[in-house]
Amino acid sequence: MNRLDLITNLTRELGVNLAGVEVVLNMRDKMEAMQHEVDQLLEFVRQHFGVEGDLLTERFRNALVKVPPSKLVQVRRRKVREISD
Repeated sequence: MNRLDLITNLTRELGVNLAGVEVVLNMRDKMEAMQHEVDQLLEFVRQHFGVEGDLLTERFRNALVKVPPSKLVQVRRRKVREISD
C-alpha cells in the first residue's frame, strides 16, 4: 500500500484526522527504521558469529527478538559495598 492510499484509508474509512495521520505515518517510519536496524544486527551476527541454519528459520526471522533464548547469557550485577575510612 503506498503512502497516499494509506492516508486516504486512514481519513476516509477510519475517520482519522490529519494530526492522527501524521502520528501514524511517523510511527510507521520509525518502525521501518527499527526493522532495518534489527536486520543489520542480524546480518552482523550471521557474519561474525557464524549463526546459520536452524537458527535462522522462519520462526526466528519473524520473531520480535531474533535470537533464540538458549543463546542468551544472563549477566548478574554484584553489589558493591562502599568502604568508608
